Amino acid sequence: MYSLLAKPPYRDQILWNKTFVFWGDERFVPFNNKLNNVNMAKALLLEHIISHQ
Repeated sequence: MYSLLAKPPYRDQILWNKTFVFWGDERFVPFNNKLNNVNMAKALLLEHIISHQ
């Protein structure tokens, strides 16, 4: 889903400056692990949104 939202047409239709992003994880995964939800969201969505703005 992160990758889908990071590309047109969705990326351009969402008001990102009015969007809050929350996530949780029921597993313990170290912060620097590539499987950590924060890192996945950053790599697949957030970095693309920030660079597009």
